[in-house]
Amino acid sequence: MKEVAKRARSGRWWERQVRAAFSDRWALKITALALAIVLWFSVTVREPAEQTVTVTFVPTLESGITLREPPPVIRAVVRGSGRDLLKLYSTPPTIRMTIGGSVGDSLNLSLRPADVDLPPGVTAVVRDVLPRRLTLTLARARTQTRGGAWARPSAPEDPGPTPRP
Repeated sequence: MKEVAKRARSGRWWERQVRAAFSDRWALKITALALAIVLWFSVTVREPAEQTVTVTFVPTLESGITLREPPPVIRAVVRGSGRDLLKLYSTPPTIRMTIGGSVGDSLNLSLRPADVDLPPGVTAVVRDVLPRRLTLTLARARTQTRGGAWARPSAPEDPGPTPRP
């Protein structure tokens, strides 16, 4: 009979210990958990990491040229500190390209990591750009001639070589 009583008491003892672990001094435990999260966050922000971020494509089009379709989503693989990578979500990197009037109805572009402009204050490195090839479909605006017919705008005339003095 003594063994059964000991087991019953020891079982209750464990129950009390488990309850005490979760219910006693709860303010101290929540404070310790919050400090652990802050410490973890401050360490991971300084660690170098690699992440894929969305890139904003900013084409500079000559007058009379428009994009028929929006360009596909462009992403860049960026390596830097966690702090710098967090900055890229509020101010995304950009690719700026000038598209002139001498192009056809479509334009194939090769994208390189050097084409990606990071915001000021970000000391990260662009490792890759996805997709590496981009096809843009262009449309030319039509202009109305004096007779009422529509025509495509003409290319600027080539002035030829400049005379030497």
